[in-house]
Amino acid sequence: MARPKYKNRLLTIPSMRKKCNTCGSIKEVQHRLIVVPKDIPKTKKFKDYVDIPNVVIENYCSVECSGDEFINNYEPEDFYQG
Repeated sequence: MARPKYKNRLLTIPSMRKKCNTCGSIKEVQHRLIVVPKDIPKTKKFKDYVDIPNVVIENYCSVECSGDEFINNYEPEDFYQG
């Protein structure tokens, strides 16, 4: 049986240089915050997040510039079911 082809899959972060939203320097993008609205059209297929209307994309050069969004604050007790 042949494997399915994922032609309509959204792209990952390519290796690119963009302006950091926090420090303003132009560096390679290490982290990207993408905020997608809830009312996107379901019938239309998009190749990349940039093509979706009203999407907010923020590029960051490091974890220090990105702030607390990319820091894992979980404790082992958070995963216990009791």
